[in-house]
Amino acid sequence: MPIDASSLQQEVNDSSEADEEEVTDSNEDESDSSPSPAPSTNGDSSSNAEDDSEGDKLPDPTPDPVLQVILNSEGQSAFIVNLRTEYNEDLLLKFYRDLMIPNFPIESELEPLENFLVSLKRPSQDSDLDFDVLLLLDAPMRSPVSVTDEEGPVYVTSTSELPTILGGCVFEYYPRVNVGLISYIAIHEAARGKGFSTQLFQQSAHRLDQNARDRGNLAGCDAIFLETHSAANSSIKDSMKPVHRQRVLHKLGCRLLDLEYYGAPLSPSSGSQDFLVLTILSAAPHNGRILRDANVPYVPSAVVHHFLREQWRIAYEVGQTTVEEEDLTGDELDEALREHYPTYAKMMFQVEAREKIAILSGLPWIGARSFTMVDLSADFSMEYLVQFYKDFFLSGLEPDPEPLENWIRYLSPDAKQAVHSSKFHILLAVDIHHSGPDSIIGGVVARYFTISNCGLITYFHVRPSHHGKGVSKLLISDMVRTFDRDAKLRGHLAGCSAVFLETDVFSSPTDPIQEKQHTTSLHSFLYGRGFRQVDFDFFTTPYSKDDYAKPVILCAMITPRIPNLATVKDRVLKAIASDTKSRSKRSSSNQKGDASREQRIRDQYLPNDGDDDHVSTPTIVDPKIHSHVLPSSLMRKFITVDWKNAVEWGNVAAPAKDDRHFRYMLRQVQSQPYIPILSQRPPWMRRGRRRSRTPASKL
Repeated sequence: MPIDASSLQQEVNDSSEADEEEVTDSNEDESDSSPSPAPSTNGDSSSNAEDDSEGDKLPDPTPDPVLQVILNSEGQSAFIVNLRTEYNEDLLLKFYRDLMIPNFPIESELEPLENFLVSLKRPSQDSDLDFDVLLLLDAPMRSPVSVTDEEGPVYVTSTSELPTILGGCVFEYYPRVNVGLISYIAIHEAARGKGFSTQLFQQSAHRLDQNARDRGNLAGCDAIFLETHSAANSSIKDSMKPVHRQRVLHKLGCRLLDLEYYGAPLSPSSGSQDFLVLTILSAAPHNGRILRDANVPYVPSAVVHHFLREQWRIAYEVGQTTVEEEDLTGDELDEALREHYPTYAKMMFQVEAREKIAILSGLPWIGARSFTMVDLSADFSMEYLVQFYKDFFLSGLEPDPEPLENWIRYLSPDAKQAVHSSKFHILLAVDIHHSGPDSIIGGVVARYFTISNCGLITYFHVRPSHHGKGVSKLLISDMVRTFDRDAKLRGHLAGCSAVFLETDVFSSPTDPIQEKQHTTSLHSFLYGRGFRQVDFDFFTTPYSKDDYAKPVILCAMITPRIPNLATVKDRVLKAIASDTKSRSKRSSSNQKGDASREQRIRDQYLPNDGDDDHVSTPTIVDPKIHSHVLPSSLMRKFITVDWKNAVEWGNVAAPAKDDRHFRYMLRQVQSQPYIPILSQRPPWMRRGRRRSRTPASKL
């Protein structure tokens, strides 16, 4: 039951100037939904101005005490009525006919009118579901004529006297699990862009919290969920493109749950709703109910699990499923639902396999991933580790990988208790199956170095079948967040200083075509994720004392912390100008010394302009090919700690300075105060072709 947010677009766009470019794209596709003239009091959306004038002649009735008046951003008033507490069948029929059917043209997503009629007449306190329809009216309701039937009072009002329905929201409160679900929002065309929809959204969330308090949960709902269309279902005919609807809901505070969601069927013939995603309201005051782990928001899987079971249980109770057995409850009902609906079984298995359901902040909401992230440093699994190594490192993708025995040592309980200069991580994307073995679809191998406060990604692989599905982006982003968490736990409260990544060398035109294509594709992906090649000859540490250092391309992720070349130049000019001003009154006999001082200031910020005795090809900063720079002090510390870590694990014979590759990298660092970062697009190549086949222990 997705949200119709087309009506919310304009006012939310106006309230968010920061997203002006994104909003412009959205408005171009919604030219047909511009606000129409003000509606008439008889509710006909196509009425003309004469109808409006006649409506103004009606006498003003006394507002019902349960109605609330709200003002939009333009100072216009609207009246709120809740059909659960003040049921009016004519008003319900008008809402369903005028707003629900036009805004939700897909039959499988629109709940039948019969469900509305039954749910609204159900006594609240004795029910397992509080079903609400909140309406915005352009005028207060007249006092209805009340009649009584066997089911209780029914309020009857002449259709000609009904005010115009500016908008409506349908939401449900599940008292047994204390959560709410906003199912539908629809706004009259004439009310769009006037701020009413935001008010309606907030009022609905407030009413859900009030329902919870009325049931004894004084803090309100534990969570408020919302359903909407997945952006992957662009082929479905709808009143609004899913990506545009998602932008609106995102600005209202909704965030995607990392869950492959299947909504409960609306009728036995409709099946589960597989075109939806499930979001959660994270705006105030509900932002205080969102938990965080290493600054990553999440909701406990138990909350989601209880909600899904309750939602499907109620669907069974009211006869909306194909389960024919009667009086099933608890685990028996759950097993029957899993047997009849494989999608339900798949969804529930994914929830039960996790302790936390991550809340994703980005757009678009394509749909939750069917896999979960497993950090073997926190939740070690030998089965996953061996499968990952076998599938990706013994298949020829890595010609000379680090031995599996090393990783087992790094992840052992003894290693976790010992004090080391680094924290080792293997982050896996695991496709969890409710039947059959799990499969590894990708992974990242990385280290965080405490002393240098830097992270290094050494291996990064994703199955070709999952390329372009967001797995690679999630692996990289999750590992970057892990680095920040490690940094803060070790006292670096500002987070990780720099994130580096080792990648394959694009060596020469003589490489096989397939290898070229693979390398270029990988480099292009990294470039798109913000990585840039460091103009530096970098070597990996040996994997054992009989191994040797290998040349790789070192990349750095460009973040606001990485100095921009333009910023460095400005600092140099300011330093020179300040020094020149202070020496303006000196005699001409000291001009030679002044020139030397000026050169020393320039050398403090920019690389040397000549050859170095130790480095045959020094790197000079060139604005034409370089965009950012790294302080040499950071690079020196990063390289030193990397090799110190290799010595601690016995992979390199002490001291590390005996290795010529280590000495060579330090000489590069010492020759210049800044290490430049290339701005050029892939493929990336090393400056030199320095390869060694001599074991490090014999150098």
